[in-house]
Amino acid sequence: MTDLPAPPVPPDLDLRGFHYMALDVTRLRDSRFALQSTGDEFRAGVLLWCASWHQKPASSLPNDDKQLAALAGYGRDVKAWKRARKGALRGFMLCSDGRLYHPVVAEKALEADARRNLNRTKTAAATAARRKKRDERDVVRDDERHAVHDDHQRKKGQENKENEKETVCNSKAEEVSAEQIRPATTTTMVPKMASQRKNLGKLISIHLPPDWMPDDDLKAKVLAEFGMTYDDISTELSAFRALNVQNGTRSRDWDSTFYLYAKRWKERQARNAPPRTELQRTNGSEARVKRPEEFTEAEWDAIVGLYARTGRWSRDAGPDPMHVGRCKAPLAILRKYNIDPKTGEKCRLPLPAEGGQR
Repeated sequence: MTDLPAPPVPPDLDLRGFHYMALDVTRLRDSRFALQSTGDEFRAGVLLWCASWHQKPASSLPNDDKQLAALAGYGRDVKAWKRARKGALRGFMLCSDGRLYHPVVAEKALEADARRNLNRTKTAAATAARRKKRDERDVVRDDERHAVHDDHQRKKGQENKENEKETVCNSKAEEVSAEQIRPATTTTMVPKMASQRKNLGKLISIHLPPDWMPDDDLKAKVLAEFGMTYDDISTELSAFRALNVQNGTRSRDWDSTFYLYAKRWKERQARNAPPRTELQRTNGSEARVKRPEEFTEAEWDAIVGLYARTGRWSRDAGPDPMHVGRCKAPLAILRKYNIDPKTGEKCRLPLPAEGGQR
């Protein structure tokens, strides 16, 4: 087999992934194979071309009649194959590797392999270009992320400094507040509040906390200065909480706010005292003061309406609605102005109408 020619294609040429084989129709039409072969030979030859396209190496066939008979469409009928063998294998030649090759099919196979390599080169170049562009974009994004991170760290540092300053201010303000309620004399608390208002101004105003209660020092100070009892403090504390929760009041120092509220305790007591039953002089004449039980519905409506709008209560009407169980105002009128008879607080939602008095 040393005198046989070398195969026309590389031994590793594999076109099994190619489902189409190029066909030069003019060349085939004018060839001696088309002019001189019989119908069976022409059919078997074309089938062998197609079979050689997906052999390895491409454009080759095994030099074995049983395999050739099967590839040429004869199945196991080797005798019938041998009758058409010469015409069907026209153009095939035996090469040094012991296989049959067709030069024209080999030529088309080499062209297909060249196109495949060219496409692979273009694809690799396009992939490299995309990868390079993506890497450059990632570099830009990394730089942007680093810039954003640095800016975030800078802002976070500034916020930490501001929080530290606010913490220092709050601690100083708490020290100031403690200094205000510690003494037991009347002459020191209010002046200190006025002189240290700048420090208190740095605090944030807040609503009355649900768990806020005056401490023992503040209670002792209120008892000593205003002549109140512990029962009075308890009553005033309930009214103080209801009033400020109802109005949504905000304060920087609730201890000082309660101190000022308790300071006006005697004034509120005088205003809410029971009505006088004795005669009083009016423009030089004597007139009898009406009791709350004698007020008309229109008079009660005017009194309660003024209280709902301004928080002021007529002294002749007896205790205000904050004194639960003592106020003489009709329940229907209180509910008309959204004042809860159980607490004396003004509600946001309308209350259901009910008759009767407390």
